[in-house]
Amino acid sequence: MFQVLRKYSLHLITFVILLFPRPGDSQTITDTSVFSLLTRGYATMRVDPPMAVPYFQRVIELDSTNFQAHAALGYLYHSLKDYPNALKEFSAADHLQPSDTLKLQMAYTLMSLGQDTAAYSLFDRLAASPYPDIRMSASDQLKFKSSGGGGGGAAPAKPWWTRIYSADYFDTRWQSTFIYLTAEEGYRLNRILSAYAVVSLSTDTKSSAGTVPQIFSDNSLMFGVGVRAQLFTGFSVSAQEGAALDIIGRKDINFVRNDFRFYLTYGNGIYAPYTDHPDVRFPFYPILDLYSSLGAYSKYKNTIGYLQLKAGARVLEVSKTVMDVYGKLNFARDWAVNILVNDPSIKAKEYYNNINEWGLGCRLTPNVDWGVYLDAEFLRGIYSHQDLLPAGRDPYYTSYRFFLIFDRTF
Repeated sequence: MFQVLRKYSLHLITFVILLFPRPGDSQTITDTSVFSLLTRGYATMRVDPPMAVPYFQRVIELDSTNFQAHAALGYLYHSLKDYPNALKEFSAADHLQPSDTLKLQMAYTLMSLGQDTAAYSLFDRLAASPYPDIRMSASDQLKFKSSGGGGGGAAPAKPWWTRIYSADYFDTRWQSTFIYLTAEEGYRLNRILSAYAVVSLSTDTKSSAGTVPQIFSDNSLMFGVGVRAQLFTGFSVSAQEGAALDIIGRKDINFVRNDFRFYLTYGNGIYAPYTDHPDVRFPFYPILDLYSSLGAYSKYKNTIGYLQLKAGARVLEVSKTVMDVYGKLNFARDWAVNILVNDPSIKAKEYYNNINEWGLGCRLTPNVDWGVYLDAEFLRGIYSHQDLLPAGRDPYYTSYRFFLIFDRTF
């Protein structure tokens, strides 16, 4: 009986020592028991948060996949206003066990770091969370932003906005460089509706006019105005009226053509968080990006749909430079239906508007603050309507594409 009491007394004393560590115990962590380190770390958090950090760091040294240690360190660093390390630990914990609660903390931490675009991207996603408290917190933050409020480093929402987007690329399938540039100036009428003016240029280095035009892109300069409704996260409806000017002197079309378009777009995904650090890291955060559109275009007398899916990982981070690798699927279809005009001369389907593509890509972002991206892609494709192909064109093709992209909203 005495031996049994002695045994359980020792267990009780050991538990008390672990639960209420002496102040000096956290200076040198030599324990190799993850359980006891976590126990002592949580106990120290209640009385002296800075002294708890080494316990959780030691747990991660022993087990880098320990979710509890990463999450606890995130909260500790945030309470100590060490926001870069807080974001790193929250991101690591969320990578191990995805959690809307952690994503909400990441969004607040991004705001504290002044990374408002990334923060509100997360708030947008969390506004559709299945958990009511998360939805409410994210929605409140979005409402605060739209009303002109700030907080946590966030800038007040501005009614005027400017977006510049450029995507220039060389495509081996056509042996041509394609240039696309668009600039929009918009005004937010309310949380959902915006009005905007737009100018865009679309051209390439291979098209030619003449008696028998050889055309590989629009080769037009377009001016327009429109309205856009952002109905929910990622989904928008746009109606735009404009005029397109021919820039290569074609004889088979008018110099100025009406360009009215009505289209729906949806884009969303899972995007890797970013922290600024001088050392090279290989985070392998997952990335998923979905983009789709369906539009009716008076200029083409056609209705065209696109679907693009990318899935991959962030494989490299150093300072403000990041690199992503991904697999990619592209689909395009046209319906040869002009829903905008009762015109019997409906344009026939085009073979290049009906494709299935799959392949691999790599994106290098030289500096996350610039909005500049360098992409290289290898794609294999097939034309889905082989009866539309010109004589002698193979229904299968291989394409190497090299992009220079600029995308900034001011």
